[in-house]
Amino acid sequence: MITLSFKDQDYNGVAQKVAQFTGKLVSVAKNMLTNVNGTGYYPATVEITDDNDAKHLRPCIIYQTSFDKGMTVGDSYLGSVVIEAGQQPIIKLSSGTGIADRATLADFGFGEETTSNVETPQADLNSIG
Repeated sequence: MITLSFKDQDYNGVAQKVAQFTGKLVSVAKNMLTNVNGTGYYPATVEITDDNDAKHLRPCIIYQTSFDKGMTVGDSYLGSVVIEAGQQPIIKLSSGTGIADRATLADFGFGEETTSNVETPQADLNSIG
């Protein structure tokens, strides 16, 4: 089983669950296709490693904008899994090179005792779309 941390997302009024992973690009189709929105993409295959280090090959898509930045078969890239109710998961691979650990306050010299010096935001950040 591949364990990912899914987050809720709203895309044009459609509820989705989205998770990121790092996967190895195994193959890319030579011919670009176009979706219903007119966006170009390439069908591809990504290798995803599960929790037991077993490798799984899965179909994915690479949008033209990512592919045009230069992607090489055999290299690892940032991937995402998008799930909508009643649909099969969609796996996308982008030209990013992977997932980094999220920054912490300690990375910037703030310890727990100094977090009170961080100002409170002036707006509700949840309202930013």
